[in-house]
Amino acid sequence: MKIKLSITLALFFSLLTLNAWGADPPWIVRSIPANFHLTADPWTLCLEVTFSEPMVVPSSNLDFSPDGLWVNGTSSWSADKRTFTYCRSNSQTILPVGNYWITLNPGGRDFFRADATGLGLPETTIYFTVVADGNNDIITPYVVSTVPSNCSLNVDPATACVSVTFSEPMDQRYRNTWSFSNSSWQNATVDWSRDGKTVSFCRGNTPPPLANGTYILILNPVNPDLPKTNSQVLPFCDLAYNNMPQTTITFTVDSNPLGGYNYYVPYFKSGNGYWTGVGISNHSDVDTAAAIITLYNADGTIFASDPPHAVQPNGQFAGILAENQTATGWAKVSSYNELTGLCFMGSTLMADIPFVSESAKFLMIPHVAQDNLWDTKVMVCNPNNTPAHLNLTFYSPEGLAQLYTPPQPLAAFGSTIYELGDIFMNSLPLHRGKVLLTVTQGGGIAAFALYSNTKTGGSHYAGINAVPVTITRGAANPF
Repeated sequence: MKIKLSITLALFFSLLTLNAWGADPPWIVRSIPANFHLTADPWTLCLEVTFSEPMVVPSSNLDFSPDGLWVNGTSSWSADKRTFTYCRSNSQTILPVGNYWITLNPGGRDFFRADATGLGLPETTIYFTVVADGNNDIITPYVVSTVPSNCSLNVDPATACVSVTFSEPMDQRYRNTWSFSNSSWQNATVDWSRDGKTVSFCRGNTPPPLANGTYILILNPVNPDLPKTNSQVLPFCDLAYNNMPQTTITFTVDSNPLGGYNYYVPYFKSGNGYWTGVGISNHSDVDTAAAIITLYNADGTIFASDPPHAVQPNGQFAGILAENQTATGWAKVSSYNELTGLCFMGSTLMADIPFVSESAKFLMIPHVAQDNLWDTKVMVCNPNNTPAHLNLTFYSPEGLAQLYTPPQPLAAFGSTIYELGDIFMNSLPLHRGKVLLTVTQGGGIAAFALYSNTKTGGSHYAGINAVPVTITRGAANPF
């Protein structure tokens, strides 16, 4: 037993001697953020260092640059004593764009040393850089979602906060360029999520219910008239100071889902030399109106739907429908607020189309002209979710009637053009007279008549809206 014990002790001390004189000092095998990492997360809270072998615990001695963001942090070790983590205490502070470094065992000190050999880690520095979206960030941030969602209806009147989520982390210092159309958010607080991607505008913990209406939030409004911080207007921008363009977010609080106003433009055309412009007026001197323009193809499918256009009190909006696109159909303008408006449609000539504020089942076109010189076209749209069956009746100046029944009903949300020269071809010429549109099955429609003499080289091009009428019928003959 003594011989075996002597051999074992000799071997143990021999190994210690080899370890003490021939072992290498520990080194860092990886770090988070990685050394020389150029796109570190600006919300980095902790630094993590993994060593080549277990280390003496506890032990830590570090230098930081810049050090102000890392003072009074907390440190911890993994169970295997190989990974050291240091977390800064100011978790709500974002790291500004710039260069950072951390030095372990500065000045040759050995607070970080191997557990088995006692050898210290050589002075080691890890560098990383916070750069938004890479070294050359030219990407403009944008809004990816909102709560309540943009253009949503029937929003809860108890809503206290509006939250906006961006496509990337934003600079939280730049947050005072925004406006709400309603004074309910006049003293709202502005809070950011930890990752800098979501900002919330809150009007208190238990605010009063919101009144019915459309609410409009504008971020980075053009020519803002807002309270300024430090005499500066600070737009929403990302960490590389790319400003977000003006962005409008709307939602509607409406206890009556059928509330609001709809206006119809029976015809629009764009492309191939044609254009259609729209002008919308808000005659309220108190409320900002949100106007939503929806363009329908002739078959009833939606061609395009614009984000809500904010029309200021006593203000006006003007724009081109389906600009730089080719389309034909009709348009609907929707708003919780009452509006007035019209369209101009043209190519080399121009005609105006006033908004139709109400659909009807009886519409009168009080004058028609269809002969070798003049053409009359009747544009009709069906703003309902069911097909419309209708008749067109031409009345001569003497009151004689000719009936035309289209072979197909007008599709739900569809539109069409009736050429009087085609549908009444056996009765030409039509120098005078009128046309009555009658819906025999379905909802009300809107219509517009266009007169022109361009087929003979003329330059007359104008039209009128079909007028809703009440049909007066005589009492039935009792005999």
